[in-house]
Amino acid sequence: MSTHSRVLGLSQTQEAPIVRSLRLLAASCVVSAALLNACGAQAPADSEVSSVTQAVSITKSYTRKIYVHMMPWFQVGGTHWSMNSRNSATGVASWFKPMIGEYSSNDGNVIEYQLLTMKYAGIDGVIIDWPGLNGANDLPQNKINSDTIIGRTAEFGMEFGICYEDQDAVSIDAAKNDMSYVQSNFFNKPNYMKIANVPALLVFGPSKYGASMNVTSPDGDWANILSVFSTKPTFFSLWYNPKAGTNAQGQFGWPDQKGVDSLTHFDDGTDGGGHGIQIPVLFPGFNSYYAAGGWPGPTWKISYTLKQDNTEGGNTLASTFALGKFSGQALQIATWNDYGEGTMVEPTDQLQYQSLTTLQTAVGTSYTDAELKIVKMLFDQRRATNGSQAAKLNMASQALANLDLKTACSILGCTVPVHTTGGGAGGASGSAGAKGSAGAPAAGGSTGTATGGHAGSAAAAGGKPGSGGGSTVATGGAANAAGDDGESSGKSGCSVSLPGRSRPSALLFGAAALAVASLKRRRRARSVVG
Repeated sequence: MSTHSRVLGLSQTQEAPIVRSLRLLAASCVVSAALLNACGAQAPADSEVSSVTQAVSITKSYTRKIYVHMMPWFQVGGTHWSMNSRNSATGVASWFKPMIGEYSSNDGNVIEYQLLTMKYAGIDGVIIDWPGLNGANDLPQNKINSDTIIGRTAEFGMEFGICYEDQDAVSIDAAKNDMSYVQSNFFNKPNYMKIANVPALLVFGPSKYGASMNVTSPDGDWANILSVFSTKPTFFSLWYNPKAGTNAQGQFGWPDQKGVDSLTHFDDGTDGGGHGIQIPVLFPGFNSYYAAGGWPGPTWKISYTLKQDNTEGGNTLASTFALGKFSGQALQIATWNDYGEGTMVEPTDQLQYQSLTTLQTAVGTSYTDAELKIVKMLFDQRRATNGSQAAKLNMASQALANLDLKTACSILGCTVPVHTTGGGAGGASGSAGAKGSAGAPAAGGSTGTATGGHAGSAAAAGGKPGSGGGSTVATGGAANAAGDDGESSGKSGCSVSLPGRSRPSALLFGAAALAVASLKRRRRARSVVG
Protein backbone atom coordinates (compact mmCIF):
# COMPACT_ATOMS: atom_id res chain seq x y z
CA MET A 1 0.00 0.00 0.00
CA SER A 2 1.35 3.41 -0.91
CA THR A 3 2.08 6.16 1.63
CA HIS A 4 -0.93 8.05 0.29
CA SER A 5 -3.13 4.97 0.85
CA ARG A 6 -1.82 4.54 4.39
CA VAL A 7 -2.72 8.12 5.20
CA LEU A 8 -6.30 7.67 3.92
CA GLY A 9 -6.65 4.11 5.21
CA LEU A 10 -7.84 2.75 1.82
CA SER A 11 -7.06 -0.29 -0.23
CA GLN A 12 -5.66 0.07 -3.71
CA THR A 13 -9.08 -0.89 -5.14
CA GLN A 14 -10.88 1.73 -3.03
CA GLU A 15 -8.28 4.33 -3.77
CA ALA A 16 -8.48 4.33 -7.58
CA PRO A 17 -11.87 6.04 -8.09
CA ILE A 18 -11.06 8.61 -5.38
CA VAL A 19 -7.79 9.49 -7.04
CA ARG A 20 -9.61 9.92 -10.36
CA SER A 21 -12.13 12.22 -8.66
CA LEU A 22 -9.37 14.23 -7.05
CA ARG A 23 -7.71 14.64 -10.42
CA LEU A 24 -10.97 15.90 -11.95
CA LEU A 25 -11.51 18.25 -9.04
CA ALA A 26 -7.97 19.59 -9.29
CA ALA A 27 -8.33 20.16 -13.02
CA SER A 28 -11.64 21.99 -12.66
CA CYS A 29 -10.28 24.18 -9.87
CA VAL A 30 -7.17 25.06 -11.87
CA VAL A 31 -9.42 26.19 -14.73
CA SER A 32 -11.57 28.20 -12.31
CA ALA A 33 -8.49 29.82 -10.82
CA ALA A 34 -7.19 30.74 -14.25
CA LEU A 35 -10.49 32.38 -15.16
CA LEU A 36 -10.58 34.34 -11.94
CA ASN A 37 -6.99 35.50 -12.37
CA ALA A 38 -7.88 36.69 -15.86
CA CYS A 39 -10.56 38.89 -14.34
CA GLY A 40 -8.04 40.92 -12.35
CA ALA A 41 -7.25 41.75 -8.76
CA GLN A 42 -10.78 41.48 -7.44
CA ALA A 43 -10.42 37.69 -7.31
CA PRO A 44 -8.23 36.18 -4.56
CA ALA A 45 -4.66 35.51 -5.67
CA ASP A 46 -3.23 32.00 -5.57
CA SER A 47 -1.04 32.90 -2.60
CA GLU A 48 -4.13 33.53 -0.52
CA VAL A 49 -5.06 29.84 -0.49
CA SER A 50 -2.25 29.06 1.92
CA SER A 51 -2.14 32.40 3.76
CA VAL A 52 -5.27 34.52 3.77
CA THR A 53 -3.50 37.05 5.99
CA GLN A 54 -1.05 37.97 3.23
CA ALA A 55 -2.35 41.20 1.73
CA VAL A 56 -2.50 41.55 -2.04
CA SER A 57 -1.34 44.57 -4.03
CA ILE A 58 -3.77 46.24 -6.40
CA THR A 59 -3.17 46.36 -10.12
CA LYS A 60 -2.28 49.75 -11.64
CA SER A 61 -1.17 50.79 -15.08
CA TYR A 62 1.22 53.35 -13.52
CA THR A 63 3.90 51.17 -11.99
CA ARG A 64 6.10 53.63 -10.08
CA LYS A 65 5.64 53.67 -6.33
CA ILE A 66 3.46 56.41 -4.85
CA TYR A 67 3.87 57.26 -1.17
CA VAL A 68 1.86 59.67 0.93
CA HIS A 69 3.33 61.90 3.64
CA MET A 70 1.48 61.20 6.88
CA MET A 71 1.26 63.22 10.09
CA PRO A 72 1.09 60.99 13.21
CA TRP A 73 0.44 63.78 15.69
CA PHE A 74 -3.35 63.74 16.13
CA GLN A 75 -5.11 63.00 19.42
CA VAL A 76 -8.78 63.66 20.09
CA GLY A 77 -8.90 66.98 21.91
CA GLY A 78 -5.21 67.55 21.16
CA THR A 79 -3.38 70.63 20.05
CA HIS A 80 -3.32 69.85 16.33
CA TRP A 81 -7.11 69.61 16.23
CA SER A 82 -7.44 72.71 18.40
CA MET A 83 -4.60 75.23 17.85
CA ASN A 84 -5.67 78.28 19.87
CA SER A 85 -9.08 78.50 18.23
CA ARG A 86 -11.20 75.91 16.44
CA ASN A 87 -13.27 76.60 13.36
CA SER A 88 -16.90 76.69 14.48
CA ALA A 89 -18.01 75.42 11.06
CA THR A 90 -15.86 72.28 11.06
CA GLY A 91 -15.29 71.74 14.77
CA VAL A 92 -11.52 71.42 14.27
CA ALA A 93 -8.65 73.81 13.59
CA SER A 94 -8.97 73.55 9.84
CA TRP A 95 -11.16 74.62 6.96
CA PHE A 96 -11.80 70.91 6.46
CA LYS A 97 -13.22 68.16 8.67
CA PRO A 98 -12.23 64.50 8.29
CA MET A 99 -15.08 62.36 6.98
CA ILE A 100 -14.58 60.05 9.98
CA GLY A 101 -14.48 62.97 12.40
CA GLU A 102 -11.75 64.06 14.80
CA TYR A 103 -9.49 61.09 15.57
CA SER A 104 -6.41 59.85 17.39
CA SER A 105 -3.55 58.67 15.17
CA ASN A 106 -2.96 55.54 17.25
CA ASP A 107 -6.59 54.37 17.13
CA GLY A 108 -6.53 50.91 15.55
CA ASN A 109 -9.82 51.40 13.71
CA VAL A 110 -8.60 54.69 12.27
CA ILE A 111 -5.32 53.13 11.11
CA GLU A 112 -7.20 50.27 9.45
CA TYR A 113 -9.48 52.74 7.68
CA GLN A 114 -6.60 54.94 6.56
CA LEU A 115 -4.37 52.16 5.22
CA LEU A 116 -7.20 50.39 3.39
CA THR A 117 -8.41 53.67 1.91
CA MET A 118 -4.89 54.44 0.70
CA LYS A 119 -4.60 50.95 -0.78
CA TYR A 120 -7.79 51.21 -2.84
CA ALA A 121 -6.78 54.71 -3.95
CA GLY A 122 -3.59 53.37 -5.56
CA ILE A 123 -1.11 54.47 -2.87
CA ASP A 124 1.75 52.06 -2.18
CA GLY A 125 2.89 53.25 1.22
CA VAL A 126 3.18 55.97 3.84
CA ILE A 127 6.10 58.25 4.67
CA ILE A 128 5.77 59.05 8.36
CA ASP A 129 6.69 62.53 9.56
CA TRP A 130 8.92 61.14 12.32
CA PRO A 131 9.99 63.19 15.38
CA GLY A 132 12.72 60.93 16.70
CA LEU A 133 13.17 60.04 20.37
CA ASN A 134 12.91 63.52 21.90
CA GLY A 135 10.85 63.45 25.10
CA ALA A 136 9.51 67.01 24.94
CA ASN A 137 5.90 68.13 24.55
CA ASP A 138 3.76 65.75 22.47
CA LEU A 139 6.73 64.17 20.69
CA PRO A 140 6.73 60.92 22.74
CA GLN A 141 3.08 60.39 21.81
CA ASN A 142 3.89 61.12 18.17
CA LYS A 143 6.55 58.40 18.27
CA ILE A 144 4.09 55.94 19.83
CA ASN A 145 1.56 56.79 17.13
CA SER A 146 4.20 56.35 14.43
CA ASP A 147 5.25 52.95 15.73
CA THR A 148 1.61 51.85 15.91
CA ILE A 149 0.90 52.90 12.32
CA ILE A 150 4.11 51.30 11.04
CA GLY A 151 3.26 48.09 12.88
CA ARG A 152 0.05 47.73 10.84
CA THR A 153 1.38 48.54 7.35
CA ALA A 154 2.42 45.01 6.35
CA GLU A 155 -0.98 43.67 7.39
CA PHE A 156 -2.55 45.65 4.55
CA GLY A 157 0.21 45.15 1.99
CA MET A 158 1.56 48.68 2.39
CA GLU A 159 5.14 49.96 2.53
CA PHE A 160 6.41 52.67 4.84
CA GLY A 161 9.28 55.13 5.07
CA ILE A 162 10.55 57.87 7.37
CA CYS A 163 10.84 61.63 6.94
CA TYR A 164 13.02 62.74 9.85
CA GLU A 165 12.37 66.02 11.66
CA ASP A 166 15.93 66.96 12.58
CA GLN A 167 14.63 70.13 14.27
CA ASP A 168 13.48 67.92 17.18
CA ALA A 169 16.92 66.46 17.92
CA VAL A 170 18.58 68.35 20.80
CA SER A 171 22.13 67.50 19.66
CA ILE A 172 24.17 65.66 17.06
CA ASP A 173 24.43 62.71 19.45
CA ALA A 174 20.65 62.71 19.86
CA ALA A 175 20.26 62.67 16.09
CA LYS A 176 22.67 59.73 15.89
CA ASN A 177 20.61 57.88 18.48
CA ASP A 178 17.53 58.56 16.37
CA MET A 179 19.25 57.09 13.32
CA SER A 180 20.34 54.02 15.30
CA TYR A 181 16.70 53.49 16.23
CA VAL A 182 15.69 53.83 12.56
CA GLN A 183 18.28 51.25 11.52
CA SER A 184 17.37 48.74 14.23
CA ASN A 185 13.59 49.10 14.13
CA PHE A 186 12.65 50.20 10.61
CA PHE A 187 15.29 49.37 8.03
CA ASN A 188 15.12 45.68 8.95
CA LYS A 189 11.45 45.38 8.00
CA PRO A 190 10.80 43.86 4.56
CA ASN A 191 8.18 46.50 3.70
CA TYR A 192 10.42 49.50 4.37
CA MET A 193 10.62 51.69 1.25
CA LYS A 194 13.69 51.35 -0.93
CA ILE A 195 15.08 53.62 -3.61
CA ALA A 196 18.18 52.67 -5.61
CA ASN A 197 17.87 49.22 -3.98
CA VAL A 198 18.62 50.42 -0.43
CA PRO A 199 16.41 51.92 2.30
CA ALA A 200 15.42 55.52 1.62
CA LEU A 201 15.56 58.19 4.33
CA LEU A 202 14.10 61.67 4.00
CA VAL A 203 14.83 64.69 6.20
CA PHE A 204 12.45 67.63 6.33
CA GLY A 205 15.14 70.21 5.71
CA PRO A 206 17.69 69.78 7.14
CA SER A 207 16.44 72.60 9.30
CA LYS A 208 18.74 72.42 12.35
CA TYR A 209 21.94 70.61 11.45
CA GLY A 210 24.28 71.05 8.53
CA ALA A 211 25.30 74.68 8.59
CA SER A 212 27.44 74.42 5.48
CA MET A 213 25.94 75.96 2.36
CA ASN A 214 28.52 74.34 0.08
CA VAL A 215 26.69 71.72 -1.96
CA THR A 216 29.91 70.39 -3.51
CA SER A 217 31.32 68.91 -0.30
CA PRO A 218 30.06 66.65 2.47
CA ASP A 219 28.63 68.40 5.48
CA GLY A 220 30.34 67.34 8.69
CA ASP A 221 27.17 67.25 10.79
CA TRP A 222 25.35 64.90 8.47
CA ALA A 223 28.40 62.76 7.77
CA ASN A 224 28.54 62.24 11.53
CA ILE A 225 24.80 61.63 11.96
CA LEU A 226 24.67 59.13 9.10
CA SER A 227 27.82 57.31 10.23
CA VAL A 228 25.73 54.99 12.43
CA PHE A 229 24.33 53.13 9.41
CA SER A 230 26.06 49.90 8.46
CA THR A 231 24.40 50.22 5.06
CA LYS A 232 24.06 53.83 3.97
CA PRO A 233 20.50 54.78 3.02
CA THR A 234 19.57 56.73 -0.07
CA PHE A 235 19.33 60.08 1.70
CA PHE A 236 16.98 62.84 0.51
CA SER A 237 16.86 66.46 1.63
CA LEU A 238 14.12 68.98 0.93
CA TRP A 239 14.41 70.57 -2.50
CA TYR A 240 16.67 73.61 -2.79
CA ASN A 241 18.11 72.87 0.65
CA PRO A 242 21.90 72.40 0.44
CA LYS A 243 22.62 71.89 4.15
CA ALA A 244 23.30 68.16 3.90
CA GLY A 245 25.92 68.75 1.20
CA THR A 246 26.91 65.71 -0.81
CA ASN A 247 25.65 63.40 1.93
CA ALA A 248 22.28 63.67 0.17
CA GLN A 249 21.85 61.53 -2.92
CA GLY A 250 18.66 63.31 -3.88
CA GLN A 251 15.96 65.82 -3.03
CA PHE A 252 12.17 65.70 -2.70
CA GLY A 253 9.74 68.35 -3.83
CA TRP A 254 7.26 70.13 -1.59
CA PRO A 255 4.47 72.66 -2.14
CA ASP A 256 5.42 76.32 -1.99
CA GLN A 257 3.77 79.63 -2.71
CA LYS A 258 4.40 79.56 -6.44
CA GLY A 259 2.05 76.62 -6.75
CA VAL A 260 2.40 74.39 -9.79
CA ASP A 261 4.97 76.75 -11.33
CA SER A 262 7.56 75.61 -8.78
CA LEU A 263 7.27 72.01 -9.88
CA THR A 264 7.71 72.44 -13.60
CA HIS A 265 11.48 72.96 -13.73
CA PHE A 266 12.25 70.78 -10.71
CA ASP A 267 10.44 67.83 -12.24
CA ASP A 268 12.00 68.17 -15.67
CA GLY A 269 15.46 69.04 -14.30
CA THR A 270 15.78 72.26 -16.27
CA ASP A 271 16.29 74.47 -13.22
CA GLY A 272 19.96 73.50 -12.95
CA GLY A 273 19.51 72.68 -9.28
CA GLY A 274 21.56 69.48 -9.27
CA HIS A 275 18.91 67.60 -7.31
CA GLY A 276 20.30 64.11 -7.77
CA ILE A 277 17.62 61.44 -7.48
CA GLN A 278 14.31 63.26 -7.40
CA ILE A 279 11.09 62.50 -5.57
CA PRO A 280 8.45 64.69 -7.24
CA VAL A 281 5.61 65.96 -5.09
CA LEU A 282 1.89 65.72 -5.75
CA PHE A 283 -0.51 67.91 -3.80
CA PRO A 284 -4.17 68.92 -3.99
CA GLY A 285 -3.72 72.56 -2.92
CA PHE A 286 -3.01 74.54 0.23
CA ASN A 287 -5.20 76.58 2.54
CA SER A 288 -3.74 76.98 6.02
CA TYR A 289 -5.75 77.66 9.14
CA TYR A 290 -2.80 79.13 11.04
CA ALA A 291 -3.92 82.75 11.10
CA ALA A 292 -7.48 81.87 12.07
CA GLY A 293 -6.25 79.37 14.65
CA GLY A 294 -3.83 81.78 16.27
CA TRP A 295 -0.68 79.89 15.31
CA PRO A 296 2.35 81.17 13.41
CA GLY A 297 2.70 79.87 9.91
CA PRO A 298 2.30 80.71 6.24
CA THR A 299 -0.82 82.41 5.01
CA TRP A 300 -0.20 82.14 1.27
CA LYS A 301 -2.39 79.74 -0.67
CA ILE A 302 -2.43 77.40 -3.63
CA SER A 303 -5.67 76.87 -5.49
CA TYR A 304 -7.14 73.37 -5.63
CA THR A 305 -8.17 73.89 -9.25
CA LEU A 306 -4.96 74.60 -11.16
CA LYS A 307 -3.98 73.44 -14.61
CA GLN A 308 -0.40 72.43 -15.40
CA ASP A 309 0.36 76.00 -16.50
CA ASN A 310 -0.71 77.29 -13.04
CA THR A 311 -3.92 78.85 -14.35
CA GLU A 312 -7.40 78.14 -13.04
CA GLY A 313 -9.83 75.61 -14.47
CA GLY A 314 -8.10 72.34 -13.70
CA ASN A 315 -7.36 69.90 -10.89
CA THR A 316 -4.19 70.66 -8.95
CA LEU A 317 -3.55 67.08 -7.85
CA ALA A 318 -3.98 65.79 -11.42
CA SER A 319 -1.73 68.57 -12.72
CA THR A 320 1.07 67.84 -10.25
CA PHE A 321 0.86 64.14 -11.11
CA ALA A 322 1.13 64.89 -14.82
CA LEU A 323 4.21 67.07 -14.22
CA GLY A 324 6.03 64.60 -11.98
CA LYS A 325 5.03 61.16 -13.18
CA PHE A 326 8.09 60.63 -15.38
CA SER A 327 10.67 61.96 -12.90
CA GLY A 328 12.62 60.08 -10.27
CA GLN A 329 11.89 56.57 -9.04
CA ALA A 330 8.99 57.30 -6.69
CA LEU A 331 6.45 60.05 -6.02
CA GLN A 332 5.28 61.56 -2.74
CA ILE A 333 1.86 63.05 -2.04
CA ALA A 334 1.84 66.01 0.34
CA THR A 335 -0.08 65.12 2.39
CA TRP A 336 -2.47 62.52 3.77
CA ASN A 337 -3.67 64.54 6.73
CA ASP A 338 -2.09 67.93 7.36
CA TYR A 339 -5.38 69.60 8.19
CA GLY A 340 -3.72 72.72 9.53
CA GLU A 341 -2.30 73.44 6.08
CA GLY A 342 -5.18 72.05 4.04
CA THR A 343 -3.01 69.67 1.98
CA MET A 344 -4.87 66.50 2.99
CA VAL A 345 -6.07 63.94 0.45
CA GLU A 346 -7.82 61.97 3.19
CA PRO A 347 -11.59 62.10 2.59
CA THR A 348 -13.27 65.13 4.17
CA ASP A 349 -16.82 66.38 4.55
CA GLN A 350 -15.98 69.27 2.22
CA LEU A 351 -14.05 67.51 -0.56
CA GLN A 352 -15.41 63.98 -0.09
CA TYR A 353 -13.31 61.48 -2.11
CA GLN A 354 -12.27 63.95 -4.80
CA SER A 355 -8.49 63.69 -4.35
CA LEU A 356 -8.50 59.91 -4.14
CA THR A 357 -10.70 59.36 -7.17
CA THR A 358 -8.42 61.73 -9.06
CA LEU A 359 -5.51 59.53 -8.03
CA GLN A 360 -7.33 56.31 -8.96
CA THR A 361 -7.84 57.66 -12.47
CA ALA A 362 -4.25 58.90 -12.73
CA VAL A 363 -2.62 55.60 -11.74
CA GLY A 364 -4.98 53.48 -13.81
CA THR A 365 -6.72 51.27 -11.28
CA SER A 366 -10.19 49.85 -11.84
CA TYR A 367 -11.39 50.97 -8.42
CA THR A 368 -13.55 54.02 -7.75
CA ASP A 369 -15.09 55.73 -4.75
CA ALA A 370 -17.43 52.71 -4.52
CA GLU A 371 -14.60 50.69 -2.94
CA LEU A 372 -13.56 53.62 -0.76
CA LYS A 373 -17.12 53.75 0.60
CA ILE A 374 -16.94 50.06 1.48
CA VAL A 375 -13.83 50.75 3.55
CA LYS A 376 -15.73 53.58 5.26
CA MET A 377 -18.59 51.14 5.91
CA LEU A 378 -16.18 48.87 7.78
CA PHE A 379 -15.04 51.82 9.90
CA ASP A 380 -18.61 52.87 10.63
CA GLN A 381 -19.55 49.36 11.72
CA ARG A 382 -16.47 49.14 13.94
CA ARG A 383 -17.52 52.35 15.65
CA ALA A 384 -21.21 51.42 15.91
CA THR A 385 -20.62 47.96 17.41
CA ASN A 386 -17.84 49.08 19.78
CA GLY A 387 -15.96 45.78 19.61
CA SER A 388 -18.92 43.43 19.97
CA GLN A 389 -18.58 42.28 16.34
CA ALA A 390 -14.78 42.33 16.24
CA ALA A 391 -14.29 38.76 14.98
CA LYS A 392 -16.70 39.22 12.10
CA LEU A 393 -15.34 42.63 11.15
CA ASN A 394 -11.78 41.35 11.35
CA MET A 395 -12.73 38.89 8.61
CA ALA A 396 -14.10 41.74 6.52
CA SER A 397 -10.90 43.71 7.04
CA GLN A 398 -8.79 40.74 6.01
CA ALA A 399 -10.93 40.24 2.92
CA LEU A 400 -10.50 43.90 1.94
CA ALA A 401 -6.75 43.64 2.43
CA ASN A 402 -6.84 40.65 0.06
CA LEU A 403 -9.02 42.54 -2.45
CA ASP A 404 -11.79 40.00 -1.86
CA LEU A 405 -14.71 42.38 -2.11
CA LYS A 406 -17.31 39.63 -2.39
CA THR A 407 -16.41 38.21 1.01
CA ALA A 408 -16.14 41.66 2.54
CA CYS A 409 -19.57 42.66 1.25
CA SER A 410 -21.13 39.40 2.40
CA ILE A 411 -20.06 40.39 5.91
CA LEU A 412 -20.69 44.13 5.76
CA GLY A 413 -23.96 43.93 3.85
CA CYS A 414 -22.87 45.90 0.80
CA THR A 415 -23.10 45.30 -2.93
CA VAL A 416 -19.98 44.29 -4.82
CA PRO A 417 -19.16 47.18 -7.20
CA VAL A 418 -19.35 46.40 -10.90
CA HIS A 419 -17.19 48.54 -13.17
CA THR A 420 -17.48 48.59 -16.95
CA THR A 421 -15.40 50.57 -19.39
CA GLY A 422 -17.37 50.08 -22.57
CA GLY A 423 -16.53 47.69 -25.34
CA GLY A 424 -13.24 46.17 -24.37
CA ALA A 425 -12.22 43.01 -26.16
CA GLY A 426 -10.56 39.82 -25.08
CA GLY A 427 -10.74 37.71 -21.97
CA ALA A 428 -13.15 34.98 -20.96
CA SER A 429 -16.78 35.88 -20.40
CA GLY A 430 -19.14 34.26 -17.94
CA SER A 431 -21.97 32.07 -19.15
CA ALA A 432 -24.50 34.87 -18.74
CA GLY A 433 -22.10 37.58 -19.76
CA ALA A 434 -24.09 38.93 -22.68
CA LYS A 435 -27.44 39.30 -20.93
CA GLY A 436 -27.13 42.55 -19.03
CA SER A 437 -25.17 45.76 -19.31
CA ALA A 438 -23.96 47.99 -16.53
CA GLY A 439 -24.95 51.62 -16.30
CA ALA A 440 -22.34 54.29 -16.80
CA PRO A 441 -20.63 55.63 -13.69
CA ALA A 442 -22.03 58.94 -12.49
CA ALA A 443 -20.01 61.95 -13.46
CA GLY A 444 -18.11 63.77 -10.74
CA GLY A 445 -19.25 67.17 -9.69
CA SER A 446 -17.50 70.34 -10.56
CA THR A 447 -14.83 71.74 -8.31
CA GLY A 448 -15.07 75.09 -6.61
CA THR A 449 -12.36 77.68 -6.79
CA ALA A 450 -11.11 77.72 -3.25
CA THR A 451 -7.46 78.42 -2.81
CA GLY A 452 -4.73 77.08 -0.59
CA GLY A 453 -1.01 76.68 -0.12
CA HIS A 454 1.69 74.86 1.86
CA ALA A 455 4.65 75.65 4.07
CA GLY A 456 8.10 74.19 4.43
CA SER A 457 10.00 75.13 1.28
CA ALA A 458 12.53 77.89 1.14
CA ALA A 459 12.56 77.56 -2.62
CA ALA A 460 10.79 80.58 -3.91
CA ALA A 461 9.56 83.91 -2.69
CA GLY A 462 7.08 86.36 -4.06
CA GLY A 463 4.27 83.95 -4.87
CA LYS A 464 1.00 85.58 -5.65
CA PRO A 465 -1.41 85.09 -2.77
CA GLY A 466 -4.78 83.58 -3.57
CA SER A 467 -8.16 84.52 -2.26
CA GLY A 468 -9.18 83.57 1.26
CA GLY A 469 -11.77 81.17 2.56
CA GLY A 470 -12.37 77.48 2.49
CA SER A 471 -12.90 75.13 -0.38
CA THR A 472 -16.30 74.24 -1.78
CA VAL A 473 -16.49 71.20 -4.01
CA ALA A 474 -19.50 69.38 -5.37
CA THR A 475 -18.86 65.74 -6.10
CA GLY A 476 -20.94 63.22 -7.94
CA GLY A 477 -21.71 59.82 -6.51
CA ALA A 478 -20.43 56.51 -7.76
CA ALA A 479 -23.66 55.29 -9.28
CA ASN A 480 -22.84 52.16 -11.21
CA ALA A 481 -26.17 50.66 -12.16
CA ALA A 482 -26.00 46.94 -12.71
CA GLY A 483 -27.59 45.10 -15.60
CA ASP A 484 -29.49 41.83 -15.27
CA ASP A 485 -26.61 39.52 -14.53
CA GLY A 486 -23.22 38.40 -15.80
CA GLU A 487 -21.87 41.87 -16.63
CA SER A 488 -18.63 41.70 -18.51
CA SER A 489 -15.82 44.14 -17.99
CA GLY A 490 -15.10 46.28 -21.01
CA LYS A 491 -11.46 46.32 -20.06
CA SER A 492 -10.91 42.57 -19.86
CA GLY A 493 -14.11 40.93 -21.06
CA CYS A 494 -14.34 38.92 -17.81
CA SER A 495 -17.64 38.25 -16.13
CA VAL A 496 -18.28 39.93 -12.81
CA SER A 497 -20.48 38.19 -10.28
CA LEU A 498 -23.36 40.12 -8.77
CA PRO A 499 -24.56 39.58 -5.21
CA GLY A 500 -26.45 36.32 -4.92
CA ARG A 501 -24.65 34.69 -7.85
CA SER A 502 -22.13 32.06 -6.97
CA ARG A 503 -18.44 32.33 -7.75
CA PRO A 504 -15.67 29.84 -6.96
CA SER A 505 -14.76 30.45 -3.33
CA ALA A 506 -11.72 29.90 -1.15
CA LEU A 507 -13.22 26.50 -0.26
CA LEU A 508 -12.97 25.42 -3.89
CA PHE A 509 -9.37 26.58 -4.08
CA GLY A 510 -8.67 24.73 -0.84
CA ALA A 511 -10.15 21.57 -2.29
CA ALA A 512 -8.00 22.00 -5.37
CA ALA A 513 -4.93 22.44 -3.24
CA LEU A 514 -5.80 19.30 -1.26
CA ALA A 515 -6.33 17.34 -4.44
CA VAL A 516 -3.05 18.44 -5.96
CA ALA A 517 -1.19 17.86 -2.72
CA SER A 518 -2.71 14.37 -2.42
CA LEU A 519 -1.60 13.41 -5.91
CA LYS A 520 1.89 14.75 -5.26
CA ARG A 521 2.13 12.73 -2.05
CA ARG A 522 1.18 9.61 -3.99
CA ARG A 523 3.74 10.22 -6.71
CA ARG A 524 6.55 11.18 -4.34
CA ALA A 525 5.62 8.82 -1.45
CA ARG A 526 5.78 11.65 1.08
CA SER A 527 4.68 10.69 4.58
CA VAL A 528 3.70 14.17 5.89
CA VAL A 529 0.11 15.29 5.46
CA GLY A 530 -0.08 18.87 3.99
